[in-house]
Amino acid sequence: MAFLFFFVGLFFGSFFNVVIYRVPRDLSIVRPGSRCPACSTPIAWYGNIPLLSYLFLRGRCEACKAPIALRYPLVELSGGLIFLAGYLYGGLTLSAVDLILLLSTLFIVTWIDFTHMIIPWEVLVPAFLWRVFYNIRQGIIGERILSFLLFFALMWLIAFLGKAFYKKEAMGGGDIYYTAFLAFFIGWKNGIILLLTAALSAALIGYLYAFITRKNVRETMLPFGPFLSLGALIAYFWGDLLLAWYMGLFPPVG
Repeated sequence: MAFLFFFVGLFFGSFFNVVIYRVPRDLSIVRPGSRCPACSTPIAWYGNIPLLSYLFLRGRCEACKAPIALRYPLVELSGGLIFLAGYLYGGLTLSAVDLILLLSTLFIVTWIDFTHMIIPWEVLVPAFLWRVFYNIRQGIIGERILSFLLFFALMWLIAFLGKAFYKKEAMGGGDIYYTAFLAFFIGWKNGIILLLTAALSAALIGYLYAFITRKNVRETMLPFGPFLSLGALIAYFWGDLLLAWYMGLFPPVG
């Protein structure tokens, strides 16, 4: 069963490639079919078999012999690993589906934001609709709606204060919606871990990047989406443990 999940995940990874390439360019993810980005030659069915096609074609387009970016097999492999992780974590349950959708969303959003500096709403909406169903089924829809609204308002306030302080856009609107979306998934308590992790990791990488490039840190622009994804991943798996550890640092009163 684990192998079956991994195998199915490889084909979804191939679909991830389509989404990652086409959505930022406002292209349909349905038509036209897959084709070589160099010569636009349609790819035959045997050229769309995840991983195996790349090896069979020796990493080159069959028509024009242009090299196929290593990104494509890596994304396909990631899809397989995401589905495998979902099965190993939740088995044949809705929890497995939930984790697969979350990890898939984190992966796609991170890749697109890192390369194009945008948060694609087309990726967030289907996962959000799934989570509405899942939260209703779990009886936590009220708390998660409040979590969404709370973090939307909080991120909007941070963006407003950042713009007032830096005299320019400090945070994109997509980051605001993405944070609220993640809070809808993991809840407001884990949302605290999400924001702390994202802010600390972004600050660390930002200052390191500014030091290496010798740029003013205020002039350093990095996509925040990948750091939000990292924070969500840590909060999803270890949020409760980290909160318990933090609260344990303070002795009880009285």
